[in-house]
Amino acid sequence: MHLFIIFSVGFTAGAINTLASGGTALTLPILMALGFPGHMANASNRIGLLVSAITRVTVFQRAGKIDWAHTWKLSVPMALGAFTGALIEHQIPESSMRWVIFAGVLLTLVLVGFGGKRFLEVKQRAQPDLRISKLSVFFLIGIWAGFLAVDSGGMALWAIVVLIGIETVKANAMKGVLTLVTSLISVITMGFEHQIDWDLGITLAAGSMIGSWIAAKFAVTEGARVWIFRLLMIMLTGEALWILFSVMK
Repeated sequence: MHLFIIFSVGFTAGAINTLASGGTALTLPILMALGFPGHMANASNRIGLLVSAITRVTVFQRAGKIDWAHTWKLSVPMALGAFTGALIEHQIPESSMRWVIFAGVLLTLVLVGFGGKRFLEVKQRAQPDLRISKLSVFFLIGIWAGFLAVDSGGMALWAIVVLIGIETVKANAMKGVLTLVTSLISVITMGFEHQIDWDLGITLAAGSMIGSWIAAKFAVTEGARVWIFRLLMIMLTGEALWILFSVMK
């Protein structure tokens, strides 16, 4: 029964992460409710994130939606940040993790909410803004992605759309590549530190792969930008309310 639940959670999280962000906020509470320690659940979840990212990047690439020239430039600071975040992940007390997650979710909700107009625009800037000040934001997002990953995809999507100036559908494809990079680094780092339950991670990954594949087929369509924004706002609002309720009990 646990394997079916874990597979189903992976499927749902993979679809959510492909269309927007927030799948990790679903997987971590459920895994901890099933009896897995918080740090083990966080580390094992990276296997699902990695496989999900590989799946959707494959679909996005076949659809010609990935701007590789700009994506690689964003990948470098994200990768450096992810390595830093993965190293410090186990140093945070589990008792503090819910408040840390709530702060990250609330920040992402505010950023995406204020940047809503840019998410719905079809056109993008003639020349994406890749100044050092903007790239440094991706380093900070990378730290969060390596540390906890909750809504790091939403943070990256916001930064690509609002700060860099890429339109939402292409930005979502670029986000997939950045998630692949940060997840790979996290898996390697946490794997060496023996934090990963591989049976758990592989079961999550199987569900995530199928969920991501189905959602990615929709995510490459031009009409997806409205639903990407709507789902992102719904997930962020739901996460913030749920976490606030749980920590206030």
